[in-house]
Order: sequence, then C-alpha cells, then structure tokens
Amino acid sequence: MNVLRSPTGSDNQNERCASQPNLLNYGFSLNESNLSLSINRQKRKQPDQDSEIKEELVEIRNKMDKLLDFMGQFTEAQKLAADKLSQDVASIKDQVNNFKAMADNLVLEQSTIKAEVTELKVSTSTTCEKVESLQNEIEKLKMRSTESRDSLSNITENTMIELRERIAREKNLIITGILESKNPDENKRQSDDTNAINNILKDIYKECPNPIKIFRLGNHKEERCRPIKVYSGMLSHRLPCPALRSGAMWNGCPNVLSWLRVVSDTATLYAKKGNNYNICFQEDFLYGQAVISEWYREYGYVPPATAMIIFHKCCVWELHQRHFR
Repeated sequence: MNVLRSPTGSDNQNERCASQPNLLNYGFSLNESNLSLSINRQKRKQPDQDSEIKEELVEIRNKMDKLLDFMGQFTEAQKLAADKLSQDVASIKDQVNNFKAMADNLVLEQSTIKAEVTELKVSTSTTCEKVESLQNEIEKLKMRSTESRDSLSNITENTMIELRERIAREKNLIITGILESKNPDENKRQSDDTNAINNILKDIYKECPNPIKIFRLGNHKEERCRPIKVYSGMLSHRLPCPALRSGAMWNGCPNVLSWLRVVSDTATLYAKKGNNYNICFQEDFLYGQAVISEWYREYGYVPPATAMIIFHKCCVWELHQRHFR
C-alpha cells in the first residue's frame, strides 16, 4: 500500500498544515457534510485489500514474465526462422541461377540440335537423290546388261555362224582352167561342169564323195573362162595314195606315213583377188607323195600328219623346202 507523503512546508501561515491539504484553499466549507466526506476520503485501505492487490500484481508480474519469456522465445524462433528462410532464399536463388544456366544450355543445345536436324534433312535429301540416281543407274545397267547379253548372244551366234561358214569354206575348192561349155542351156552347162569336176576328183581319190554343189563364179560370157567353186566335204579329210590301199609301200614310203591334208584357204583368197591360177590337183598330190618318199628315204621318217597347200606355184617351193603344215 502506498503511503501518502506530507506536502512540503510553506512560509505562509495559511499554507502550513499537517499531512492533509488545507481544504479552505480549495473553497471547501467545514460543515458537517463536507467534514464527513473528508473523513471518508481520508480513510486508509484495509489490510485484506492490500494482500489481494499484491497477489494480483504478482500474478500480473508472473504473466508479464511469461509473456516476456514467450516473446523472447518467439523472437529467437523468428530469428532462426528468418535465418533459415534467408538460407532457403539464397539456396533457391542459386537453384534459380542454375536453372537459368541450364535453360540457356538447353536453348543452345536445342539450337545445335535444330541445326543438326536441318543438316540431316539436307543430307537425307541428298542421300535420297543419290539413291534414286543409283537406282536409275542400276536400271540403266540392267538394261545395258540385258542389251549386252542380247548383243553378246547375237555376237556369239554370229560368231558361231561365221565359224561354221568358215569351216564350211575350208572344205571348198576353187578350180580354174576348166573350159566352159558353149551350150546355151544353163542346166546342161552345170551338168558338164559337174562331170568335169567329178572326173578330176575321182582321178585323185576314187572314194572321194561327190561335191555338194558346184557353180561358176561371175557372169557368163562366151570369151571368158570362169573359175568353178566346189562345195565339198572331202577336203576336211587326209587323202591317201590310191596305190597304197592294199597296204603296200609306195616308192619305199610306208602307208601310215603317206597321208596328206589339203588346205585351200589361200587358194580361195587368191581367187577373190582375181588371180587366175590353174590348180592341178592331181599333179600336186602326186608330186607331194614323191617329195614325202624322198624325205623318208633321206631321213628315215615322215611326220604322221603332213599338209600340202595346193594353190599356185608356192606349193612347189614349200614342198621343196619341206615346210609342211
């Protein structure tokens, strides 16, 4: 309980008093009602009221202390939360910066990928064009291959035909010097030429087959003696000496070594050039047999396959030089 202090003294007699103020100075009269009021106001508080007030003050103080403690804890917690929030904000800021850098890298990579995709598109387009070009080339090559095969087949066929014709021509013989018949009938002239050729061939080789076909070369003119071309298969065989069919020896030459092979390509070539050479088939054949016999008597042997070329005068020189083919 608070104790009222006495007012300070004063030099004025009226202002000097006890611990209570002078009510006369404030316009109060000292009548009975005012006196009782003044007395009531001057009463001191009771002891029980002071204890209650003390308890309330203590309670208030405790609450204030608790509130202060709570405020301190709250402030500390807020400070910790603020620090943590600041750290989180800094971390978030770093992460945002990282995200921004990553976004920039992604944009750069996306631009690079876009450029590469564009290049791939161009390269793919170029590759497609090359593939189409290759396909066209392959188709052309296939067509050329087919044409080449056809051409090769035609060439092969033509070559085979040429070879067959060449082989057939090797069997041919051109004979000149046979007088042409004056008969106006062409068939009769053909018959006379056939008989003349058969007589010549039979004199050489009695078993010689008949020619397949004979005809005169060039146009018919009375003042001209045309050569005769003979199609025959007998020139593809070696011709034996007719005198040795029994197996005896002819002029001391064994039968097995007395075969001659007739070659007539050069005769045909010279005939085409217009040279008029009289091919004496029988004379050349007999002369060749004589040369072979002479060779055998001198050297004691003769090659089993001896060829005699029966065209113009070179045949005599080749036989003398012993160049047999």
